[in-house]
Amino acid sequence: MAKAFLDDRGKEALRVAVRAVEERSAAEVVVLVRERSGPYLHASLLSGGIAAYLTLWFQLFSPWEYSRSS
Repeated sequence: MAKAFLDDRGKEALRVAVRAVEERSAAEVVVLVRERSGPYLHASLLSGGIAAYLTLWFQLFSPWEYSRSS
């Protein structure tokens, strides 16, 4: 049996918030609740690649010397 995401108070609060946004703007707000989001492997790979590149760049061009010895 699936667990309910929102109780009645939560649903009403969401309805009130959506109405408030729609009254103040020309936007149409649509709320979609899914059981689970999709995988974001590309985001992890991209952020890891950027972090590795910046670390390498910093070590190559920084004024401090780095060595492999401990």
